[in-house]
Amino acid sequence: MCNDDGNNGTTFQDVVAGRADVKQNVQDAINTMVGVDRLFTAWDVTVLARQNTGKVLGNHTGVLKHIIHELMEPLPDDYEKTLITLTSGEQAFLYHPIDKLPSDYHLCDDFQDVDDNIQDNIISIPQKTVRKSTRISVPKGLLTQVGLKSGDNAYLSLIAGSESGVEIFTQRAIVEQSSAKIDQEGRLRLRVSQLKDYGLVGDEFDISLGLNGKSITIKNIKDA
Repeated sequence: MCNDDGNNGTTFQDVVAGRADVKQNVQDAINTMVGVDRLFTAWDVTVLARQNTGKVLGNHTGVLKHIIHELMEPLPDDYEKTLITLTSGEQAFLYHPIDKLPSDYHLCDDFQDVDDNIQDNIISIPQKTVRKSTRISVPKGLLTQVGLKSGDNAYLSLIAGSESGVEIFTQRAIVEQSSAKIDQEGRLRLRVSQLKDYGLVGDEFDISLGLNGKSITIKNIKDA
């Protein structure tokens, strides 16, 4: 992240043990970032948390950064983290939606971490939202096994002889099949709303190879 100075003796353990409100303030900032699909580093969360509260909350490097990384495990739905190198030469973990590239991230300006209150007048804060899973990811290994790669179209249809479940093929078999493109990183992500058309409901699904090993099936857990 961007440069910051000493922590004036305040440790990560001190803050977590004695200031539960700090952890909640950081969590609120993370929820805001994730709720609007932001690309962000721990430093961006620190800046937003300080703006939300009008308080420093603690030193970034010695305290807040560790809280942020702790709260980001496990990763939110549709997010992943990538180690990037900033223009300063420092490395930082970038948290970003799976369908967005790390190169889309706009680096923060260099900022010296201080122990003065920071005015809450730099950016407007979006309304916090409760994030729900909107997409599922078909494992890349399964796609490779059936011969689907970056740029290919995958074709979806209701599993034959079943009232629910989707089967994914490499070639169109019938006109009624819908299609989805494998992204540039070789992944296939399907919207939960799209899966409902195939009778798939809930938050968890069974994703596996079809019986012939040439297709992929997605089923409700209870039907697997």
